[in-house]
Amino acid sequence: MGSYGFDLEKDENNLELFCLVLTYSM
Repeated sequence: MGSYGFDLEKDENNLELFCLVLTYSM
């Protein structure tokens, strides 16, 4: 998970965006 360039633990706000990206990727 560290290869994404940002820590999910530090940027919890980006977690929602990350989920959206996964949704559109699928």
